[in-house]
Amino acid sequence: MFANLISFEGRIRRAEFAITLILCYFVRSSLLAIFGELNLLSTISSVFLVLIFFSQSVKRLHDMDQMVSYTACL
Repeated sequence: MFANLISFEGRIRRAEFAITLILCYFVRSSLLAIFGELNLLSTISSVFLVLIFFSQSVKRLHDMDQMVSYTACL
């Protein structure tokens, strides 16, 4: 299911997209609760989570036959 998290090619189902969003939210919230905002680990993980979210959004929009530029609206 989560074979290519950072790949911008391929297709994903709604369930994988929803699970990815939920996991990214909980990981980010947990790291903020533990380390705070002004920590290097928190910053690096935030960039990584945004990259995962962006790549999954691009794949999902491709499945819905929408333009990738809609990802900027998310």
